[in-house]
Amino acid sequence: MTSSSSTASPTLSALTFAAAISSITSRTFCHPIDTVKSILQAPSSSSSSSCSSSFTTVLRRTPLRSLFAGYGAVIFGGTPGTVLYLTSYDLLKRKLPDSPLGHFASGILAEAVACVVYVPVDVVKERLQVQSVHRRGLGAARRPHTYTGSLDAVRKIIAAEGLKGIYRGYGATLLSYGPFSAFYFAFYEQLKRGFQQQQQQQQLPFGQIVLSAAGAGSLASWITSPLDMAKLRLQVQRGRGSGNNNNNNTTKIYRNIVHGVGEIYKEGGVRGLWKGAGARVLFHAPSTAITMTVFEVCKDWAEVE
Repeated sequence: MTSSSSTASPTLSALTFAAAISSITSRTFCHPIDTVKSILQAPSSSSSSSCSSSFTTVLRRTPLRSLFAGYGAVIFGGTPGTVLYLTSYDLLKRKLPDSPLGHFASGILAEAVACVVYVPVDVVKERLQVQSVHRRGLGAARRPHTYTGSLDAVRKIIAAEGLKGIYRGYGATLLSYGPFSAFYFAFYEQLKRGFQQQQQQQQLPFGQIVLSAAGAGSLASWITSPLDMAKLRLQVQRGRGSGNNNNNNTTKIYRNIVHGVGEIYKEGGVRGLWKGAGARVLFHAPSTAITMTVFEVCKDWAEVE
């Protein structure tokens, strides 16, 4: 498996193919964990801070299909986003210095490009995930099942809130996933380099690519968990901050990611900022491991073909 930036540059078609396959594979296996993370971080969630107990609660009270709420949006919308993300990173890291700072910058820039696609997908996915738990009374209050699916959610969000609604939390998403991507790729490339020096070879065994990706994903996801929670809460508050007066006065409004982090801190202190962090790590560790390993394998395979 090629794992060095010093090797010949892969073609754009090889990068696109590898990114698409890696996105579909990782999302199929890891989407249920992402749903648990969204339930834990939702503003009215009364679930235990334990990821395992949340899984038990969701599985006991809802059909298994609820764990895949928003899956269609992720596959059909998120796959192009991942293609943009991984191809942009691979191209950028070849232009910028081969250093932790260069990889850090490449990760942020790649995320900025991909967020044009990721944000609408994230808004739809997280509203579908969160509404499934509210409808079944797992949160603080039962709410109507507003959306019947991904396409229905897109139509209704645009009709009620305009394009601003579908891009709700764009800045927050960039502020959340930008640092995540920056830390992730900086950690990932350094972990790979450490294994390369240990093995005294550029090509790494399969297991060490998996460990590099999973380790980097775990560290980056835990560090940026408070930003992710604030981003999620901005996205799931359905237009409450746009002047609607039909909401319960006790409903908290999050104006931006900085305000969101501050309000979350007021609710639960430092511990509250990392609510759901375990579920986020449990999602990103396997997700990034699968994504990057499949990406590397498929990229090399496509180049050979």
